[in-house]
Amino acid sequence: MPRLPHLDRAVIAEAKIVNYLLSVRHSGGRAKARFLEDFGFRAQDWSVLRDAMIAHARANDITASQQTRFGTRYEIDGPLPTPDGRAPIVRVVRFVEAQETHPALGDVGAEKDRCLMIDELDLVVLKRDLPEARLTAGDVGTVVLVHQQGAGYEVEFTTLSGDTVAVVTLDASDVRPVEAREIVHARAVS
Repeated sequence: MPRLPHLDRAVIAEAKIVNYLLSVRHSGGRAKARFLEDFGFRAQDWSVLRDAMIAHARANDITASQQTRFGTRYEIDGPLPTPDGRAPIVRVVRFVEAQETHPALGDVGAEKDRCLMIDELDLVVLKRDLPEARLTAGDVGTVVLVHQQGAGYEVEFTTLSGDTVAVVTLDASDVRPVEAREIVHARAVS
């Protein structure tokens, strides 16, 4: 397969790296943070991971892509350059919005009613089964990208140990924010 287009204009927001990929406090990101820290990445030097992710995309072919109504999600598998010199094989997911020409890992949503607002890195609850992705209603995921001011989302669902089960494009009607008095329920993933 080809390489990711328009890498010269790739956008990876500092907040995505510091508050998710390298955050041991974020429930969806903590396993990723521990993994990446083992290879020498640090939140205070977030641009090192940004540069490594861009280098990863330049050096490796697209292994899968999916067209959605919001744009195209690309998966790129291959070695990631790291501060300690090792190169673990990782999957990096990038998204190119339908109206844009550059790969992005972040977006800014418009202001709307605060009680209904779902922002990037928020936890959300899936409202319907997605058997093709091995997901069931009630599964909790992390919003990794907001589409069209909240019309839809890229949501990552992980196991409790941090392994990615699926990254899916969902309409706003497919998810809801987690509520303060809810508890996570464990189930085995087939």
